Amino acid sequence: MNDSKNIKYFFSSFKCNSGWQNTGLCCCNCKNQIELFKHPWNTINKGPCSESTNFYVCILQHNINKDNRGTLFEFKHGFCEMHKSKFKTC
Repeated sequence: MNDSKNIKYFFSSFKCNSGWQNTGLCCCNCKNQIELFKHPWNTINKGPCSESTNFYVCILQHNINKDNRGTLFEFKHGFCEMHKSKFKTC
């Protein structure tokens, strides 16, 4: 395969059509997003640590203050202007 076909194949392997205008840029492939899991001691979302809560958190640090804060999402897919790809593109 030539280089342009390899590049297209590489990008299509993580492209998400649920994100920003079908460009492949989506929260599900952003390095700022983490999936939340349950804990046996929780009162809400109680369960084994290996079981997902089906919630996601964007863990980027806002410039409002320097506290460690995150934004909770009910959906895995979306997009914001702070998107940073999980995948190395160069």
